[in-house]
Amino acid sequence: MEHDDGYACPSECSCSEGTKFLNCSHRSLTDIPAGLPGNVLRLDLSHNNLKRLNVEAFQNCTSLQMLLLTGNVIEQFDKELLLKMDRLVLLDLSSNQLAHLDSDSFSEAGKSLRRLHLSNNPIVLPDSGPFLELPELEELYLDSCNLTELPDETFSELRGLALLDLFGNQFDEDMSVDVFEPLNHLMKLRLPTLSESTVRELCDKVPRIDVIDLTVHNISCFYLASDSSFEESILVDIPKTPEPISTTKEPTTPRPTRKSQHNINEIRQEYKSSTSKLQASDSVLQTTTLPTQQKNSSQSGSFPSSASITHTGAAPVDGDNAVVKTSSTVSNGDDGQPASLLSSISPETMKQLLMAIIGATVLALIVGVICRRTGIKAKLCGTKRRPAPTDQVRPAEEVPLNKV
Repeated sequence: MEHDDGYACPSECSCSEGTKFLNCSHRSLTDIPAGLPGNVLRLDLSHNNLKRLNVEAFQNCTSLQMLLLTGNVIEQFDKELLLKMDRLVLLDLSSNQLAHLDSDSFSEAGKSLRRLHLSNNPIVLPDSGPFLELPELEELYLDSCNLTELPDETFSELRGLALLDLFGNQFDEDMSVDVFEPLNHLMKLRLPTLSESTVRELCDKVPRIDVIDLTVHNISCFYLASDSSFEESILVDIPKTPEPISTTKEPTTPRPTRKSQHNINEIRQEYKSSTSKLQASDSVLQTTTLPTQQKNSSQSGSFPSSASITHTGAAPVDGDNAVVKTSSTVSNGDDGQPASLLSSISPETMKQLLMAIIGATVLALIVGVICRRTGIKAKLCGTKRRPAPTDQVRPAEEVPLNKV
């Protein structure tokens, strides 16, 4: 049957979106269907009885992006099969009978091929030289291929790999990790169980690796690099099946949304105590330096003094757990009078002023003592000496006898 795109769907397959997606799986095919459309993007030939792949049957598939051949009995792969598939991204050859592969078996699609599945094949790796020459390949699946060792040059031409799956093989727990050294872009590696020392060496050898997926658990190389223990570096998988949502909420640890009343009372008490102490010290400073300000400060009622505004103690908290903001200036009573002079002076300035007054007083006392003990009092102290008292005695007045 011919579709709108001008291509006919092969009778052995089912097509969708015209002939862009062909499903020819589970049809017991022994040969590739003839007349494959040239605009096909995804071709599924999995789970058939294909043993040999006819190169001529794929000559028109120049737009093919995904070729699925898993679950067949393919023993050889001809590299000319990919000669015109310069857009192929995914090639799945898993669960076949592939044993020997040339290093350039997939090189014809090397520039576009990103994912290659070779799992469940009896792969035989070369003793020397690279296994495959695909520097642009990003994902390679070699799980369950009966591999027992990896020669040092196996991945030398697969430097672009970000994911490598080697699970289900028979490697030694203390295997050499030098084979992974060329994989500078590898981020996830799946392996059978390895010893702790081998895992640590592997994390050091591959610079960008993040997760090592072992048989029983995953190891994070990021945590190992941050001086975490081996047990702390084990990643716990989150269950994929979500738990049923219960209509009744079970008691859980409540998320703290506001402080308890007990803590609020403690903060208030601490604030009142610190405020009263600072008010007392402020009143002493006012009495000593500026007595006239005592009257003004007494009119301020319960308002905190200037010293209580600049302290760094705990801030008061109201009933809604909100911090009460204290202003930097305080009004002088409820009648809107201007702030007192003392409120504009910082405690540090107040201390310096008090020390200056005390120093001047002490200096005046010293000068007074010196003036009393020396003879320079007239010059230094600005006072005149009193004349010495005379010893002359006034004569007694004569009283007339007639007045006696």
